[in-house]
Amino acid sequence: MCVRICTWEYVTKFDGQPSESQIVKQLAEDFPQLDLKRVFLNLMISFNSVEGRKYRFLVMVQDETIARKHVLSKRLLPPQIWMFGWADEYLRQSSVDFGNGLFWKVENGTLFIQVFLEGRLCHWSEECGYEGPDEEVTGSVEEVADLVERRLERFRTFLKEDDLFSRGECFPEIEIIGPCRKPLFKRAAKDSFWKFVDLRECEKCPVVVWNVARKFRGLVLLAVALLLAAVLWTQNLFSVEDLFTPTDMQDVPLVELSAPPLFEIVEEKKSVRVSARRKAACNLPQIRLRGIVAPQLFVAEIKGTQTAKNQIMEKQTAPETRTFKVGDSLGEFVVSEIRRSQVELTCRDSVVSISAK
Repeated sequence: MCVRICTWEYVTKFDGQPSESQIVKQLAEDFPQLDLKRVFLNLMISFNSVEGRKYRFLVMVQDETIARKHVLSKRLLPPQIWMFGWADEYLRQSSVDFGNGLFWKVENGTLFIQVFLEGRLCHWSEECGYEGPDEEVTGSVEEVADLVERRLERFRTFLKEDDLFSRGECFPEIEIIGPCRKPLFKRAAKDSFWKFVDLRECEKCPVVVWNVARKFRGLVLLAVALLLAAVLWTQNLFSVEDLFTPTDMQDVPLVELSAPPLFEIVEEKKSVRVSARRKAACNLPQIRLRGIVAPQLFVAEIKGTQTAKNQIMEKQTAPETRTFKVGDSLGEFVVSEIRRSQVELTCRDSVVSISAK
């Protein structure tokens, strides 16, 4: 396999925020034999524990020749992420409790294990040594199945004792069926978790992805450009007059200050009716908190109404269980903060706090 994936944990103080240099230094100490130029880290989740704040990363270690084989590709991703697409599709189409699940598969003598907590990938491991008769190794199918069962049994104990997974009520065990399928690989590649992963970026140094920070790179560059323009403007390095020639300015009509205001005439389509109306009040649907993983996400059961365009007819909607994170919309409200036992929602000037019972 050209890319190996595992889970790595980094611990700080409760109020600490690790830097990339600290993370790389600790990774080098934990894996001294590892070539850091072939490593890509993607943050899966962070949470509080007895020891402090824990950060769990997905570590991807690529083969030395993989980048050379995919020079013309748009992005370079681990080929086994199709299993992530399979598990994500299963969670969305089935009624697995709260989006929890332990997904496993034996392929080419390797046991793959993925653990999802409330619909979010929180663990990935790969272990070799599960070859069967197809790999020309002395060992029957029953022996391989026995090895897998014993490994899953040890993993069940780990889930019960782990600081994070012990919060989950149950983790159904689902075997990933079938070979690699291209649609599932594309499904995973479009997911927000893999959106910023490109293994070719590891050539000079290890890459650490903080999913939220990279999304706003364009906004940061735009802000810097606007700030630079403001500084140049204040120092008179250029002026508006330099942007126009005399021929452009000579036909501009003079407008008297006492003249009536000008109105822009807009041609409307027949099917469009424009009318000014007051802002509607913020309506909050019925919410029942089912679980909180502060400060990352929470699960809630939503029950409310859908109002027709004429504001007369209302249709009752069935309860729906969904997972929310900071910034998600909940009706007219937006999730602004997730605490240990409380969730805060905002809608314009309205702030609503919902506590877990």
